[in-house]
Amino acid sequence: MEITTISSGGIKTFISQALERFRWNRIEKLLEALKSGGISINDEAVQDDNFVSALINASDAIQKSSGRLKIDILIEIFVNGVKSQAIKNNSDIFHEVIISVSALSERELLTLSLCGEILTYSSEEDGRLIIKKCGELYEKISETLKISQGGAIAIVCGLQRSGFIVPINQPQAYPIYTLSEKYKDLRSYIHLSSQFM
Repeated sequence: MEITTISSGGIKTFISQALERFRWNRIEKLLEALKSGGISINDEAVQDDNFVSALINASDAIQKSSGRLKIDILIEIFVNGVKSQAIKNNSDIFHEVIISVSALSERELLTLSLCGEILTYSSEEDGRLIIKKCGELYEKISETLKISQGGAIAIVCGLQRSGFIVPINQPQAYPIYTLSEKYKDLRSYIHLSSQFM
């Protein structure tokens, strides 16, 4: 019985220490990115509650992410939010963006990047061009991810939950989408297409 207790305690200690190292490594990476972005702990941008809250949310999102590319995207969003003072001036928008991005897989982020390159904002174009752009999007996703057009449509449909794209209800051969205002907010922090090159 004592051997089981000791082994169980040893395993708990090992896991606890491993998790703590893991968390600290992610936080260090975030802080190093701030430093390399020219942001000092003495900067006005990091001296308020909005920064602390954003740091906690960004750190939480980064700790829950497994892909290196996704972690880099989240870090870049955070650093650009601090540099532009968007975290201080529009903290709600920053939190919405970081939470939405953290909920996406790397494949969905690549798909969102393609949406950003191809789709338009709803008020910018007429219906025929929007339909054409959606067709181009599904072809590009199929080609890039090596999946069927149906698979491409399914991935784009899944992105609706992020709020970065919005559907247009028109009877067509496939779903029609445009970029949302929330996508404009995301673009103020990062250009996703540069991450996938």
